[in-house]
Amino acid sequence: MVNNKGRPPVNTPFYYGWIIVFVAGLGVFFSGPGQTYSISIFIDYYIEDFDYTRSAVSGLYSTATLCAGFTLFLMGRVVDRFGQRMMFLFFTLRAAGS
Repeated sequence: MVNNKGRPPVNTPFYYGWIIVFVAGLGVFFSGPGQTYSISIFIDYYIEDFDYTRSAVSGLYSTATLCAGFTLFLMGRVVDRFGQRMMFLFFTLRAAGS
């Protein structure tokens, strides 16, 4: 997008795309605890402590991931119905009460 003078609309001393890359990287980093690459650290401990097979641990993790994926549709409807602020308040109070 170029204005009438032939210059970009915002002139920054650095490439703005690097901010987007940095924010996206933070998003990936902070979503790590729920992702496979973080959980995989503990698989050997699950096998040892619970006396499970590697296949059993993988099957349980896959089932939990599928169940979580299916509930996303329901959560989306609930958030659309009650709003983000109400849902945030509800889950914050629920987590604080546990």
